[in-house]
Parts: sequence; C-alpha cells; structure tokens
Amino acid sequence: MFSACFALSFWSHGSCDITGQTARWELVARYSAWRFYWRFLWCQDREPAVSCLLREIKHLFQFKDCYLNTLSKMVRKLKYHEHKLLKKVDFVNWDVDKNIHEVKVLRKYRVDKREDYTKYNKLSRNIRVVARKIRDLDDKDRFRISSTTRLLEKIYGMGLIPTKQSLQLCEMVSASSFCRRRLPTIAVKLRMAQNLRTAIMFIEQGHIRVGPEAITDPAYLVTRNMEDLVTWVESSKVKQHVMEYNEEDQSPL
Repeated sequence: MFSACFALSFWSHGSCDITGQTARWELVARYSAWRFYWRFLWCQDREPAVSCLLREIKHLFQFKDCYLNTLSKMVRKLKYHEHKLLKKVDFVNWDVDKNIHEVKVLRKYRVDKREDYTKYNKLSRNIRVVARKIRDLDDKDRFRISSTTRLLEKIYGMGLIPTKQSLQLCEMVSASSFCRRRLPTIAVKLRMAQNLRTAIMFIEQGHIRVGPEAITDPAYLVTRNMEDLVTWVESSKVKQHVMEYNEEDQSPL
C-alpha cells in the first residue's frame, strides 16, 4: 500500500544541494508525497503514514533555508519598470479590507459619488492631524490656546462635534461626521422626508432651499447656523401638499 509513498519519500529524501530544474522536481515530488501521506492518516493502519510525515517534517526543517532559496530562484527578478510600478504596492495589507466599512457608510447615507467620501475622509484625517499637533504644544503657549479656540469654533460651527469642550472631540471626526451634515440627512432630521431616498429626490427636483437659495445638490453641507434656514421652496408642490395636510389635520371636528 505504501510502496509508492516510500518510493517518493526516499527518492526525494537526500541532500538539498541541488539547483535549477532538479530542485523544482524535488519540491513537486515532496508535495505529492505529503498529499499521499495525508490520505492514509484517517485509516486504521496509519502508523507508517505518521512516521513518513514526521520524517518529512524533520527533513523540511533541516533544509528550510535551501528550500526558500530554491523557491526564490523559481520566481524571476522583476524588471526595472515592473519594480518601479510595484514600488508602493503593499501585498500584505489590502485596501479591500477597508472597503467593507466604506460601502456601509455609502449605503447608510446614500452617497452616490465615492469621490465625496474620499474628500470627507481626507478632511477628517487633516482635522485629526492638526488637533494632535496643537495638543503636542505646551499648555501655556498662547498660540496653542488661540489655535484650539479657532479650531473648535470652526468644527463646531460646521456641526462635526457636539460641543467645544476639548480637542479630544476632534479625534471623533470621521467621514461619517461629514455625511451627517449633508442636506438629505438634515432634511430627514427636520422631518421634511421619511427617508434619505425621498429627501434626495426632493432636493434634485428643487423642492428644498437653504436660506433664499434653492439647492439641487445632495452633497451640500449644512452648517449649524444654516440648519434653521432649511425649508421648502415657495412654489413647491410638496409644500402645498404638506400645508393642506396640516390644515386638514388641525381642522375642528
């Protein structure tokens, strides 16, 4: 039963001072032997397979440097232009892992353009970097005190943080913070629409204005002061339906 197994083992069990095509054939043969041993591990008479596997593992650790050298030689050296193109490519940490969170945010806030999310991410990162640099300054430095006040006033005015108490709140700023200040999200918050999908439709059709100006871009960011000025356009049909519904609802029985 184990004749082929022992044949592969003894044929490939020897010194590893070989290079080129012979080394490649040895690696193939050893891989085939491992697969062959693994099949018989679940049989009743598995002692020969276990002993062969132990011998192969011992051989692998004994000549591991040689095998790694052989595998490295099997892959050709990159050309100059290939090395330049792959210089900044990280083959260990893939950007696809971060894409899951990105897709969740895009779906949650109905962000159609990925470029908007990229801008929000970049801006939030810049805010965190500036906050850390200010925090590293001396506590009694006048520049730190004035910069802290200006930064917190700016971010609080944009509606990205709830209060102006500490620079620690700047660490909470993310792309989602900007998405929560988009006009569709504010419209849902003010109960002008039931969901983001309807709010985006109203905005694109020109039913909502901020101050005196009608806004048709769903990516419009509403500051904290402008939030009270979000209302319907005077000639909006949706506004007429809302007013008629409110009058009927408030009419005496």
